[in-house]
Amino acid sequence: MKAAVETNVTCRGCGHEFGARPKFFFAGLQSFKCPQCRETVVYPLKRGWRTFWWVIAILTVGAGISANVTLHEGYSWIPSGIGVVSFVALCCDVGVRQRVDRATRTVVTAAPVNDGGIAAPQARATARPVAATPRYVAVLTLVIALATMSSVLGAFIVAGLNASYETVIVDRAAAEPIEDFVGYDLVGGESDICQGGQDYWACTAMHNTMWNALCTSPNWQQTQSTRQTCADLRIFIDDAWERYKSCGSGCETSGGNDAKWGWSYLSFSPSSNSIPQPSITHVETCYFALGPVKLGYCPRD
Repeated sequence: MKAAVETNVTCRGCGHEFGARPKFFFAGLQSFKCPQCRETVVYPLKRGWRTFWWVIAILTVGAGISANVTLHEGYSWIPSGIGVVSFVALCCDVGVRQRVDRATRTVVTAAPVNDGGIAAPQARATARPVAATPRYVAVLTLVIALATMSSVLGAFIVAGLNASYETVIVDRAAAEPIEDFVGYDLVGGESDICQGGQDYWACTAMHNTMWNALCTSPNWQQTQSTRQTCADLRIFIDDAWERYKSCGSGCETSGGNDAKWGWSYLSFSPSSNSIPQPSITHVETCYFALGPVKLGYCPRD
């Protein structure tokens, strides 16, 4: 492994200048031991370490902002692990650079004194370049501010969205069902048209008269049940006329066990449907509720 190259170091405690190989301190910061005052001198990150932590910080902030925008998994993103280390390392690097810059701005040596105790007209001074404040200080501040704002804003947004709720508004209360008239049904009565042993022709004619009276009038509204009843009655009448042709004059009806022959007298019965009248409602949504900040319909205190 390649040995570390010696670095010229100025001790910030005693001002002693010395050359030494750096040791690892924290997150890539350099550590030196002053041979004169034995104090530990911390120096900034080298370019490679600084670049590495910048990449981690940018990726962390980008991931955080993206997570808050998409509300990934419903939680606000909070920097953690190596992301926090990158912010701490870059902040420490800024502080160390500032202290190193102040320590190395100007080193003035004592002016020579003549035998009479009077200082020489000109003092000798060794001036070093004044290092400007690193430009990335402002950028680093912005990065950390964005990360913090992203976390805080995301936490508020998620809290407000998680507090959303729906309210059912009753536009009309439920009412009693409404009876809607749909037409007339034909229902059989208790009395029969014919019994057994009566004139066959006359009984068939009476059935036909009832059919004409009830099933052919266009002045009333028939239901599906009525139309089916009339169709069945028509079949019975047509079948009875066919049987009469082979029976001849004087033919009589033959009742069954109940002595009934044919149909009972039919009569009209109004028919209606019961239409329920349920309540009419609609739903209003409170999309965001966080203290006094509300979006949507939010009547809840």
